[in-house]
Amino acid sequence: MSGNYFDMIYAPPWSRASPWLAGVWLAYIIYKQGNTRYKMNAVSHLTVCVGWTVAAVTGLLVVFGMFSYNRVIVPMPYEVMTQVVYGGGHRLAWGAVLAWVVFACHNGYGDYLE
Repeated sequence: MSGNYFDMIYAPPWSRASPWLAGVWLAYIIYKQGNTRYKMNAVSHLTVCVGWTVAAVTGLLVVFGMFSYNRVIVPMPYEVMTQVVYGGGHRLAWGAVLAWVVFACHNGYGDYLE
């Protein structure tokens, strides 16, 4: 990494603010929820299944989707739009995945994770 990239993009705390804000948002929801748990009916059960599927796919895409993006020497550069979308969104997406896992497990929909 060049020094300019590290100093301007990688190191500042606001570059990691989005997953932190996702965690704060989830903590506020759980705090307001108190000791009650969300009860899901048949339609909401579909929502839980879709939530787990989207979280799993998003998590796998963040980790493995652009493997060479996270390497120091990229053999073939990505298009600018791909770099912008992944570079700007992968931290927020990862925070949202973790927020879904915590929210679902907290409400009793973690199945095998609990």
